[in-house]
Amino acid sequence: PQILTKSQAHSEKLTAIKFLSKDLVATSSFDRTIGLWRLVGNRVELLCRLPAPGDVLNLAALPDKGLLFALV
Repeated sequence: PQILTKSQAHSEKLTAIKFLSKDLVATSSFDRTIGLWRLVGNRVELLCRLPAPGDVLNLAALPDKGLLFALV
């Protein structure tokens, strides 16, 4: 494995990482946010951070339908 990047996008521990496609990843954290990331070559770009009403415990996705679910 190779570390592509270190990011401060989340301020607490990660709870889930889900690959939504070959170049799109979602992360969740105890900081009450979901991050959407794009993989570009050997870089990772944060597309956006979405707020959640509580700690995000897990993520589930139906990528072919464009759906992402969060367990809060």
